[in-house]
Amino acid sequence: MKSAIVIGGGIGGLSAGWRLAREGVAVRILEAREVPGGVIRTVGRDGFHFDTGASETMLKSRRMEDLFGEMGLSMRLQEADPRAAKRYIVRRGVPEALPTNPFNAPFCKVLSASGKISILREWSRPRGTAEDETVSSFALRRFGSDVLDYAFNPLVSGVYGGDPDTLSMRHAFPVFWGMERRYGSLIKGAFGLARERRKAGEAPYKKRLVSFEGGMTAVPRILASQMEKELVCGARVTSVEKPDALWRVTWEKAGERFMEEAEGLVIAVPAYELPRLALPEAIAEKLSVLSTLPYSPVTTVCIGCAREAVAHPLDGFGVLVPRRETRGVIGILFLSSMFAGRAPDGYVAMLAFVGGMACPQQAALPEMDVKALVKAEMGRLLGLRGVPVFESVQRWPKAIPHFPVGWQKALDAVAQVEQETPGLVVTGNYLGSPATGETLLRANDAALRLLATGRAG
Repeated sequence: MKSAIVIGGGIGGLSAGWRLAREGVAVRILEAREVPGGVIRTVGRDGFHFDTGASETMLKSRRMEDLFGEMGLSMRLQEADPRAAKRYIVRRGVPEALPTNPFNAPFCKVLSASGKISILREWSRPRGTAEDETVSSFALRRFGSDVLDYAFNPLVSGVYGGDPDTLSMRHAFPVFWGMERRYGSLIKGAFGLARERRKAGEAPYKKRLVSFEGGMTAVPRILASQMEKELVCGARVTSVEKPDALWRVTWEKAGERFMEEAEGLVIAVPAYELPRLALPEAIAEKLSVLSTLPYSPVTTVCIGCAREAVAHPLDGFGVLVPRRETRGVIGILFLSSMFAGRAPDGYVAMLAFVGGMACPQQAALPEMDVKALVKAEMGRLLGLRGVPVFESVQRWPKAIPHFPVGWQKALDAVAQVEQETPGLVVTGNYLGSPATGETLLRANDAALRLLATGRAG
């Protein structure tokens, strides 16, 4: 394959374009916004630095680490402070620390006595048989209501800004889903996987929570700097055709119209933007299921203040607020406790998440009201006093994909389109984990699939 066009300049599109260019393909990357990077944004002043979208990612495998190295990201990698291993969940209006090891679990105040007993009994419960189910259904089957309310619910809010009553367990948490299907329970699965790794002589990879010097915007900035000639921002795609062996993409920029042809095409836009691409009718029809995907609405509020203005020690990753406890704020990250360089000496930086699928109306509050809500909740939960020295609001009406039960139908449609249309691949954070590292890896794999079809042809 000698040429390819990538539609979408978020981190997925940048990753796919970077891989293709690295393999010698002439690439054009078209991004509708004036700045690449998708939902990765940064604000700051006077020594404060906030990532208002994705704030960190989990380095989960050697393969992901190697990709970061190839991309030139490793030199800017910033590992989280060890304190970030500590996490809080609100119960009865108080942030309670999750246990950091099994010996602390019996003394944990996050779960009730009945919730702890239900975890011990999980191994004996029957295996599920449904092809898919909601997170709530799965958690109730295996653990009961207390674990659903104070473990799964905040997990869903923290990862997806989601609603466990409608989120697919199979697609939101495929590892847990697979453990039950393969071993019969999560407890048996944890022991089974560990046993298999030992038999294979496989050393477990040490996962690390990471960001980058200067924040997560380093990812699109570093990738874009390697493709200055290939990347076109402010390009609104108006049509995608394939009249013969080549793809023909037309776009507009600053009132001018452009057209380019290429052997390969990568679609790397959010699911809700697919209908605007004017794809060939047969492809558009098969991919139409993707545009039905709901997204969680989240508003992030940045708060910077003097350290002595907060009573809580802020000694961890942050605090999650279960649906039973929330008044609109679903979580607060202690950014300056996780990563250096997020606040000046003597000050702290915190990032609050408001709304989500559980309370979308709060995400839509006017700016003054959403700031007031966050400061009131930080006062209630963390002991915030006085007036912050830094406040900023960022709205994400479509922040995070929220996989419905039956989402496999959409994934099957993507696989079918790729199989029937050599020279076309689709990638995005709606095809698996929406985490930054996973999205980069998935897009890199999509580019490799495209290269493979070019070689086969």
